[in-house]
Amino acid sequence: MKKLFILVMTLTMLTGISYGRSTPTRRAPERRESERRVVEKRLSEKDTRERNGLIYSKNEKTPFTGEVYSLYNNGKIKSTSQIKDGRRNGRTIAYYNNGQVQKTTNYRNGRPSGNATEYDRRGNIVKAVSYKTLYR
Repeated sequence: MKKLFILVMTLTMLTGISYGRSTPTRRAPERRESERRVVEKRLSEKDTRERNGLIYSKNEKTPFTGEVYSLYNNGKIKSTSQIKDGRRNGRTIAYYNNGQVQKTTNYRNGRPSGNATEYDRRGNIVKAVSYKTLYR
């Protein structure tokens, strides 16, 4: 009986100690500055100009970096593009006038890279293309 009592007390103490410890919370790893997707500026396509194959904001001399969007006459979004140093860099999404996604294309340094997908008005995939990243 004495041995059973000692065993139960030992197990109770060990269990209490192990549950009493707090485990450190895990944080998401910090992303490098170059990996962060920060849209510094957002401009309408009407407020941009293309010169020598690069996209510029009106009356600016340096190539644009940020997001460019265009709208339908009804005010719904027609397309969005990520621009870096005047070139498409990231995802470009085109929409139907009913709001459904029409096409998504990934760009790298102004050229299609990775996957591009086209959809019908109901959201079904019509065409999928995979571009090789040949340009660095």
